[in-house]
Amino acid sequence: MLSLKRGFTKKQVIWLVLFTTIILSFGQIFLKYASNFQGTIYLNYFALIGIFLFGLSGLLMLVCLKFGELSLVYPFLATSYVWVALFSMFFFKETVSAVAWLGILAILMGITLVGIGGKN
Repeated sequence: MLSLKRGFTKKQVIWLVLFTTIILSFGQIFLKYASNFQGTIYLNYFALIGIFLFGLSGLLMLVCLKFGELSLVYPFLATSYVWVALFSMFFFKETVSAVAWLGILAILMGITLVGIGGKN
């Protein structure tokens, strides 16, 4: 079990950031579902879940920033764009253009370079 007192390794922080971006991306998916809801906002459980996931991802990012380097952690947030594109294909049957796939590839290459270039 990880102890917040002793901190995290670089690899653990990266995995936590990636997990956080998945939660953030699901929050965005729920808010998209919420935008189609007909009724009052406090009955819109899609919006409530989306807002909760955004808040949870914010709290997890605080942990990541506490134990990781800002210059390493923050670029990994860009993976949320990748997750949202993939989830949109699955949940909303959206198509991703070839140019968007090139953008996703550029994001992944950039994150890889940042990860390789970060301090140990």
